[in-house]
Amino acid sequence: MPPRKRTRDERDEVEEPDTAVESNKANNSKSLKMPHPQGFQQWRTTTKLASGGKLAEMSKYDMNVSKFSHTVKIQHSDAFTLRPVTLTEGPLAGRHVLVLDPISVFFRFVDLPAEIRQMVYDLLLREEGHISITTHKQRGMPRLACRKVVETVSVGDKKVGRRVQARFNVLDTLLRISKQVADEAATTFYGNNSFAFDNLSNMEVFLTGMGSQRKHLRYLRLAPDGYTASKARPTFTLLKDAAGLRTFAFDHNTICKRMKEMAADLKALFTYIDSIHRSQKEAGESDVVDVLSIIKIEWDTEKCSQCSVSPTKDGCLRFKGCGFDCDDGAAHCEEALEEARSLVAKSIGRAK
Repeated sequence: MPPRKRTRDERDEVEEPDTAVESNKANNSKSLKMPHPQGFQQWRTTTKLASGGKLAEMSKYDMNVSKFSHTVKIQHSDAFTLRPVTLTEGPLAGRHVLVLDPISVFFRFVDLPAEIRQMVYDLLLREEGHISITTHKQRGMPRLACRKVVETVSVGDKKVGRRVQARFNVLDTLLRISKQVADEAATTFYGNNSFAFDNLSNMEVFLTGMGSQRKHLRYLRLAPDGYTASKARPTFTLLKDAAGLRTFAFDHNTICKRMKEMAADLKALFTYIDSIHRSQKEAGESDVVDVLSIIKIEWDTEKCSQCSVSPTKDGCLRFKGCGFDCDDGAAHCEEALEEARSLVAKSIGRAK
């Protein structure tokens, strides 16, 4: 039997909305939203409960102190202090409020005495040992110098990798504060740390990227087998800006094998630095170093595994290329250094 068709009156009765129910829903929705009293507006903030919940959540009762509590993390783009107050007038009279008072008087770091600022720079920027520099290139980008994440260190006769302890890089932040702070921070970082390079190519990239900061450099070190003839003179030309250079350390193999070549490559650089030093001495400056003392030689003072068992010049793993064993290595390095300095002195036209 087919269903009976509804009459028009019946259809109107069914389709007519329940205005009472809709009205109640609207009232309930409005009641859930606390209206802002006159004179107040909503503060759009990232402030939230420490639990991650919404600020509108009810506080929880703490049995330990017999009080209701909320732990709130307040975030604001400007520095502030919190001031607890009680409203005495208006629609929120009697309510307790934490007022965010903006900080209007700031402590200026540059107002500290220079000696105190230097102590801060030393604590933040000076490091023990060498800062090893390598390079990195992304596709479509120029090659840039960066700090090594893993350094190679010697353990006996073996080379092993050691991960460098990551440190918060405050140098970039300090360089952006002001020109005064940038100059002071750069002087400390580049002038009081020793920078080590695997080869002259990496050194050239580092010096090129530094720009005017090259003037602060004091201590450089080149790893064994890092001397490349094609890169020597371009790199040493960039070092002319580092007139305050105090140490340029080479491995004993570099000094021994390429002594004459190195002296010729260093001629232009050391001639320029020597002229700067003479001018400084004539001006009465007392902390000027002899340009030849900049050249240093490095070697491992511990005996190799072969010499520890049976010293022999032919079997020495460290000095056999020079015809010495570890017992005679120190004296040999000192003689090689003196000879290298004499060759450099001759190349720049002055007595040793």
